[in-house]
Amino acid sequence: MEKAAGSFPLRCLSGLIMAPVVLAALWHGWPIYVLALAAVCISIYEWLNLTNKLPMGTFIGIGGILYIAACVTAFVLTQSYGVMYPIALMLGVWASDIGAYLSGKMIGGPKLIPSVSPKKTWAGVIGGAVASAAAIAGLNEVFMLFPDMITALIIGGLLTVVGQIGDLIVSVFKRKADVKDTGALIPGHGGLLDRIDALLLASPFFLFCLKVIAG
Repeated sequence: MEKAAGSFPLRCLSGLIMAPVVLAALWHGWPIYVLALAAVCISIYEWLNLTNKLPMGTFIGIGGILYIAACVTAFVLTQSYGVMYPIALMLGVWASDIGAYLSGKMIGGPKLIPSVSPKKTWAGVIGGAVASAAAIAGLNEVFMLFPDMITALIIGGLLTVVGQIGDLIVSVFKRKADVKDTGALIPGHGGLLDRIDALLLASPFFLFCLKVIAG
C-alpha cells in the first residue's frame, strides 16, 4: 500500500477524479455493472501482460482471471445489502491506503516483507488499520451499517490486513516479473490492477462479514 513519496500528490488527484465516478455509479445502480465489467477486462489484460513474463504464465494467468472475476463479483454483490455497504468498503480501503502511507512515512521502522515489497512497514499496517477502523466506525455512526461500534471497528481493522495480503499477492508476481507496475493507465498509480489490488481481496472478505451479520 505504501508507494513512492513523489507520486503521492498525483495519486490523491487521481483518486479525487475516480472516486466521484465510482460513487455515482453505485448510487444509480446499473452503471456499476458497466464499471465492474470494464474493471474486470482491464485488470485481466494487465494481469496477462504481467504473467506472460513468468514461467508457467498460462497457468498463473488462468488462476488470476478467476481470482479477479470472483473478487469483482463479490464487490458488486455487496450492493445487494444497500448502496452504503460498497461505499463503506471502498472508504475503508482508501483510508487504509492513506493511513498506511502516512504512518509508514512518518514512523518508518521494521519492514513488513522487504523481499516482496521493500517500502511496506509494520507501522504502515498498524496506521492503515487504525485509519480504516476509524473510517468504518465513523460511517457506522451515521448510517448504522453494523450491529454495534465494536463490530464496525473490527471489520475496519481487518480490512487493512486482508487488503495488505491482496496487495502483496500482486506484488509477489510483479517482483517475479521484474516490473514496477501492472500498467500505466492511471497517473500516479500505474495500472488499474495496482490501484485495486487491495480492494479485490477485501471485497469477498467484506461480503462474507455481511453474510455472517445478516445470518
